[in-house]
Amino acid sequence: MSRHRARRRALKILFSREFHDEMDIQFTETEILADDDETIVDRKPEPQAIGEEELDENAVNLSEIEDIRTEADSDEGEADTEKYCEYLVETVSLHHAELDALIRSFAKGWEPGRMNMADKTVMRVAFCEFVYPQDPLAPAIIINEAVRLAKEFGGVRSSQFVNGILGAYARTLA
Repeated sequence: MSRHRARRRALKILFSREFHDEMDIQFTETEILADDDETIVDRKPEPQAIGEEELDENAVNLSEIEDIRTEADSDEGEADTEKYCEYLVETVSLHHAELDALIRSFAKGWEPGRMNMADKTVMRVAFCEFVYPQDPLAPAIIINEAVRLAKEFGGVRSSQFVNGILGAYARTLA
């Protein structure tokens, strides 16, 4: 399994929590974890690179960075995937308000309550990896993974929106 798969699982769980409480029988988190992750990937094409014309002034152009997917797609086994998924779910849940405040501060003119739920959840996961890293990651890896998830689960312009906000944050780290 890969860290990318762990992020996908965490995203599904966190997204589900937005709509269902812990005791809801609609769709349990164990069902999410047991779900075959390949089903969505099989139906959707591999995300394409973002072109220069799609980037806003805050975006990070990922095409200039080589081997971004090396860490993201590395296979450390199922135990690593579960551990990383748990870290993301627990940390995002614990720091939910703080992560939303970060999103709000970099999403000029957008309140998190008005944002697409998938985009917001993707950004919470990414900001979690920036602010509370389990392992140090290059900002480009975090942003690339968030853009991949936004393309897979978000709307038509989600990848640009997520890239712009995370890119603005990444520039403050330099």
